[in-house]
Amino acid sequence: MMVTKLKANQRKEINLLVLIFILGITSCARIQVTTPSSRYITPEAKGKLFNGEAAFEQQAGTEATLNFDNDKLDNELILRNNVTPLALRIDLGIVEKIDFIIKGNSNAPTVYTVKYQFLGENQLNAGKGNHSLAATLGYGQEDLYENDDSDFFEEDDIEAELNHKLLEASVIYGYRPHEDTLLYTTILAQKQDVSFILDAPSNASLDKRTFSLHTWSYGANIGAVRYFDKTSLSIEANVQRTDWTNNDPMTYAFLTAAIGFAWD
Repeated sequence: MMVTKLKANQRKEINLLVLIFILGITSCARIQVTTPSSRYITPEAKGKLFNGEAAFEQQAGTEATLNFDNDKLDNELILRNNVTPLALRIDLGIVEKIDFIIKGNSNAPTVYTVKYQFLGENQLNAGKGNHSLAATLGYGQEDLYENDDSDFFEEDDIEAELNHKLLEASVIYGYRPHEDTLLYTTILAQKQDVSFILDAPSNASLDKRTFSLHTWSYGANIGAVRYFDKTSLSIEANVQRTDWTNNDPMTYAFLTAAIGFAWD
């Protein structure tokens, strides 16, 4: 009798696992977009043409996932903050007070940014006690055709044309308590627009449908950089509030780190 009960329980467990597996492989397609929050952009310009830095960062930001449950395009996004993929940033000096910055993102366009420092010494001349203030303006755009091999979709018969735009602006203040240490804080505003044309030949309710997602994101960052000879270590705490289409505003916090490699 005991053996029969054990076998029955085992069959129930196997049936449950099979059901979970089937639900997993037949789940609705999803779209993922991210509102980048981590910055690691300091207010000090490089100070010289082609002086620069390449940095590998933990990218923080709110990940937004959209599913097509019930063949609807206006479902609420599922938001979370526990995703920190590796990102790359390149900061290049142009003139004494102006830098050009390229920042790659996961599930968001690469952003091309101009930074202008209008207070304090640049990084080349900065020393203990230096106060600095800068402003940035960045823009990124991607036109993609996403299929089942991409990060956006789980279902083989869902594809889409995507147009993704990201515009951001920030003000950054910094202070050097020591010669080789910089503390900074950032206020950031970001606008994202994502437009879709779905290609789903096996689903007449979704095929050739168009829709858009939009958000205004606002954030504040506090960071610290420790400079060595040709490298730097950074840590940054961020808080970000997003306001996506079809969602109530949501606020998340992040803590990440980065390592930079400089040249002159």
